[in-house]
Amino acid sequence: MQESALFVAQMRNDLNNAVLAPVVSDNGQGQLNAMPDRLSFSVYSSREAKALPVVYRYQPSESGGSVFRREGNDNERVLIKDRVASLTWQTELERFVEPDSTSSGTIRLSIGLDMQLKMQVGSEKPFNLKTSIFPARLNRQLNSP
Repeated sequence: MQESALFVAQMRNDLNNAVLAPVVSDNGQGQLNAMPDRLSFSVYSSREAKALPVVYRYQPSESGGSVFRREGNDNERVLIKDRVASLTWQTELERFVEPDSTSSGTIRLSIGLDMQLKMQVGSEKPFNLKTSIFPARLNRQLNSP
């Protein structure tokens, strides 16, 4: 369970630092992408003073899947090893517009995370985690004129 807490804390920190980055090719790299086995986006790195790509990768397995994280050109790190029973992440976009308003409204982007962890010993029930994470900096960018 400690691994999952560290994973969620790392993802929350990354998403708080997520930024819109210029698209340099047609493959969509640099923007927020959620696929069944991968979540990728750019984060502002104060250490590097630029936006770096971050990729979370889920590797499912019958005996328990694993979650990995890579930032920029660094080596991939294991965040959760052989404990994930299931994992889904998806982007969610909401738009709030006042009635009778001519404005385009406010956009709010979030990442929905739904994960179930296997317990390693005993007959304990699996641990379920379901949350939404709101990338604050990215949402400010989306709503600035």
